[in-house]
Amino acid sequence: MAVNIDGRKEHRIVEYGLELLENMAHRGAENGDGRSGDGAGIMVQVPHRFIESLGIPVPEAGRYVDATTLDTPEKLDAAVDEARVFGRVTPQQKRELVQALHRRGRTVAMTGDGVNDVLALREAD
Repeated sequence: MAVNIDGRKEHRIVEYGLELLENMAHRGAENGDGRSGDGAGIMVQVPHRFIESLGIPVPEAGRYVDATTLDTPEKLDAAVDEARVFGRVTPQQKRELVQALHRRGRTVAMTGDGVNDVLALREAD
């Protein structure tokens, strides 16, 4: 069942999702990357109120970010202080996130499942 942000059934969400996948050249519509372990998938805006109403713990609204929007070092650095969940993060951004946490005096643990995680794994404690 797909519902809109107000909790009403809405088939348009499925249609929009299929259209989105058909038009995507990266990740969703093509295939999984056998070398890095990345599969077909996308990060979309979390329907925060709906998921929260089900009793599923989610970060506070605004505490998650699509890393494709972090197109400057300043934006990435600021996101470290605000966000708790990061999606669509490049290998370089993963390393930069670890470095930003280190600059704040944090000890950083990192796990990974593919070559796309190596930079951050090497940088982490």
